[in-house]
Amino acid sequence: MPSLLPRPLALRVLMVFAGLCLLLTPAPAAADDAAALAGGPSQSEFEELLLACENRKEAGTEEGWLRDRFSTCKSTIIEADIYEIGSAGTKVIGKLNYSFYVLAFASPDERRLDIFTSVFGINALFNDPLAYDKERLRITQTFTASTSGSTPVVQPTRTSRDDLIGEWKNSGRWQLTYTSPHNGSSGTGNRQLADLELSMDIGASHPQTNSYSEPGLFRTRARFDSAAPSGQPKHGTVLADTPGLYTLSLDDPAVEQTALHIYDAQNRPERTFPSHLGKTVPGKKPQGQEEGRPLHRMENKKKKDKNRRAAGRVCTDVWGDKGDGDLVNCDEYPFASTYEGASTGDRRSFSARLIGGDDNKEAGHILLLTYQEQRILDGDPFYVQITGTP
Repeated sequence: MPSLLPRPLALRVLMVFAGLCLLLTPAPAAADDAAALAGGPSQSEFEELLLACENRKEAGTEEGWLRDRFSTCKSTIIEADIYEIGSAGTKVIGKLNYSFYVLAFASPDERRLDIFTSVFGINALFNDPLAYDKERLRITQTFTASTSGSTPVVQPTRTSRDDLIGEWKNSGRWQLTYTSPHNGSSGTGNRQLADLELSMDIGASHPQTNSYSEPGLFRTRARFDSAAPSGQPKHGTVLADTPGLYTLSLDDPAVEQTALHIYDAQNRPERTFPSHLGKTVPGKKPQGQEEGRPLHRMENKKKKDKNRRAAGRVCTDVWGDKGDGDLVNCDEYPFASTYEGASTGDRRSFSARLIGGDDNKEAGHILLLTYQEQRILDGDPFYVQITGTP
């Protein structure tokens, strides 16, 4: 039909995209992706995250499903209607549908972030294939980085891919690796922090139409640091939008008293001291659409000691002078090592309780390991999760 023939001055084509969750299937790697996993996640870690992402509703959101501090994924179906806009009005002249995923891996022991992205399941159709050759359609993915901090972030050589749909079908997956150099040392006074914010835009084009771009379809933030003490990986990377998670079980006899104290503070604050009408205590991991109130690590020793003294006064007021020995300790929640502690936080939103000394020490050891393994630094948010049966 004449109205569908290309007319550069009169014809404009728009592609309108909508994101949905999808069933993921691995796509073949691009030719220059032969060493895709070298130095980054293992093949099993890659496949595990891909599988875990499959049925997560959050994977369709802009930031994707934030599985933990070291991995996230995004999965979406792109549905594009191609319109002719001319003097006769607007009508659909074709469709372009495809799926894509993005997997992000922050290294716990390197200053490195790996991004894997794929386009697959491409289906293109023009109503008049004689007027428009679908094989000339192109799909574009572009990553834009914003960086800050005391050390630089090294970006990959290629941050954009613009290929014909046939090339995407043959090699649908490609990889980007971002790194940040360090000066060889590490520790609290030499953290060499670097922040990276990534945004991915997608687009589609055809030589007979105007191109289309959808900005910010995926976003993520990473932090590189060299803050770990000796005995731990000195250098590492975390996904900055993901709070840490400290977990204890009520069914673990080694920490059952600490776990019960935290459970009561989070769920039955009326059973805790000090007593206040309407008392609520932060830190519980949110469920569903609940709004979270995370704790935040605090490394200042003087303030931690001040938190312990404030909690200790409550224990003394309630139980007498019994919590200063090895057999019995005054346990505080939120922890002394947080900005929500008995002195540094809301003084009506904490709990102190006498518990067994060994129990308290083991829970404290697990908390320290959580800080170290999840690279939770001063000011970083984290939640506290209590499992098991109260």
